[in-house]
Amino acid sequence: MEVGSYFTHITNKTIPDISRSYQLNNQIEKLLTSTVTLSNVQNDSARRLMNIEVQNTLSDLNHIIFTNQTDEFLTKQIYVLAQELEELDVLVAKRISIEKLLAEKQSLFIEYVQSSFIFHELNEDNQAMLFDALLLASEIKQETRLHKLRRIETQITSKLDPVLEQLEEKSKHAEVFRTVKHRLLSEQGLLNLRIESLRIIGRAKGRGSFVRNLLADVARDLEYQATLSNDAIIQSSNSIARGTEKQTYYALAVGAICTVLALAIIYFIYRRIVVRLIQLKRQVDEATINQQTEIVVSGNDEIAWLAKAFSTYVKRVNEQESALLNMTLSDPLTGIPNRRAFEKYMDSTLAQARRHGWYLSVMLIDVDSFKPYNDHYGHPEGDACLRLVANQLSQSLGRNSDLCARYGGEEFVCILPSTDAEGAKYKAELLRQAVEDLAIEHDFSNVSAVVTVSIGVATFKLDAKSDVEKSVFLACADKKLYEAKEGGRNRCAYYSKLPEKE
Repeated sequence: MEVGSYFTHITNKTIPDISRSYQLNNQIEKLLTSTVTLSNVQNDSARRLMNIEVQNTLSDLNHIIFTNQTDEFLTKQIYVLAQELEELDVLVAKRISIEKLLAEKQSLFIEYVQSSFIFHELNEDNQAMLFDALLLASEIKQETRLHKLRRIETQITSKLDPVLEQLEEKSKHAEVFRTVKHRLLSEQGLLNLRIESLRIIGRAKGRGSFVRNLLADVARDLEYQATLSNDAIIQSSNSIARGTEKQTYYALAVGAICTVLALAIIYFIYRRIVVRLIQLKRQVDEATINQQTEIVVSGNDEIAWLAKAFSTYVKRVNEQESALLNMTLSDPLTGIPNRRAFEKYMDSTLAQARRHGWYLSVMLIDVDSFKPYNDHYGHPEGDACLRLVANQLSQSLGRNSDLCARYGGEEFVCILPSTDAEGAKYKAELLRQAVEDLAIEHDFSNVSAVVTVSIGVATFKLDAKSDVEKSVFLACADKKLYEAKEGGRNRCAYYSKLPEKE
């Protein structure tokens, strides 16, 4: 390929292809984010807004594909994607509708039971049975497993049927218990509505996963096309380099008079084009292997523009990879590292502590009486409480080498490298007091009027011969956490000796 035609190819084909690939990747990433959000919306207003955003993104994708006359296979993929997103929207709408109906019926059920306590003279046993039914009804909306819902159904039947058998059929008390059973277990009762809700949630999750996988396939196809363009540029660069060398040998044969001029021309071409193309090729190769984020070629021509385009593309890919990695290592509710991030950091810290002969401390932290808090203040307030506690724990650790992660539910875990037992005791008490200083109101705690935490601490002195594994730290810390909770909560318990081998 001649130099002129090579530049023409870059200007008319390669750069537009790179630009198109960047635009498509940007829209695919946007669509992926919108899909995740659509799958998790909790009301119709948010669903409609996200559906509008999804449709706009699909419209932009179709415009890019039509304008650039992209291959037919990609067009079919986008069409299938649109169909699947439409199905996902229908499932989400159905889920929201069922959950809304379930909430309304549960509220009416609670009102009915409360009125029964007031207006019907029930004996203590019947009141207890009615209260048990109310508790089981409150569990229905929170349960996420079908077999547990079936177990609740069995419990309701076993509690209500004996009462109905003992009461006269036409008595007011019997009517109360029949109504309670009907509202809980009928075809449109709370239990069956929750089962239907779980089924819709499962289908929506499956549809959402399929859409994300389809988006991943589209992204891989685009990446493959970009790789082909990159290979074509490299091959063209090598072809020009070989052609230039042949021209050099031919110029030398013309004669002594043309030698100086020919060498000057060759030198100019080599410096201006070949060297820069080789430099570009090398940097592209390094970016592919070493994830280099910047590709720079001097000048203000097509090669420099191409280098800039490659640099932008590589930077964007690295940012996307980094964002995906952060998503997998961060807890979506609190924003702090999740359990996977903890296990990864714990493995590396253990190895480092063995290598350097450090102390290593691990703390397990549990929010005291969190279930009563969640039940009485509601899940939104419970989530807000967890975010405040997580933020306070992370800020109170102090050192960059320390890590606070959400371990699960209302439990958190902290890793303190190079921290002995005394340092761990000081830090644990500091964290406990920091959470208490938040003064988050908790009227349903049997420990304090504010939210508090219990902490279990495990400290070991490690060396190259130590065989203390991550599970030992966690087991010891968990044991001490249990002691702290049994000892009255809002306190710390410490373990600083290696347990004897059995």
